[in-house]
Amino acid sequence: MRKVTPNKRIRRGVARGLNATCCAVDAIAYRPAVVKLTMLLPRLWRCQLERLGMWLDDRWAIGYWADDSGPAAPSGIWDCCRRRAAWLYVGDYANDPEFEDDRPPADDFLARRRVNLCAWCRPDFADVSNENELEECFAAARRASISWRWRGP
Repeated sequence: MRKVTPNKRIRRGVARGLNATCCAVDAIAYRPAVVKLTMLLPRLWRCQLERLGMWLDDRWAIGYWADDSGPAAPSGIWDCCRRRAAWLYVGDYANDPEFEDDRPPADDFLARRRVNLCAWCRPDFADVSNENELEECFAAARRASISWRWRGP
């Protein structure tokens, strides 16, 4: 078993604390009603605490976000509402080595287009075959996830 020095334990605790605080803020700030209420305001919350924790993790070489057991890391903002942090994505798998033997068809739009998503939205990509249909899909998802409801769709 590897010995963890008190200094490293404290640093890891700081990174974990920043992540926990960010998640607590997200639990309130990303609710549909809160996003709707703040639409006219500038985009104020982009997971800055978690980004600080990730930066400190890299700087201190803690490894908290380095492996699959670490927390999810934001990858920009969601392509649809541009208000919430994107934690997930769909598409962009055409050049994935996993599909090397069975390439997606040339007309598979999402195979060549990455779409960043948040955990609140549930877009239906079933009939999306071009950018216009993707925008229509985004509009429907935006109506469902940015509303005067407290809970998501």
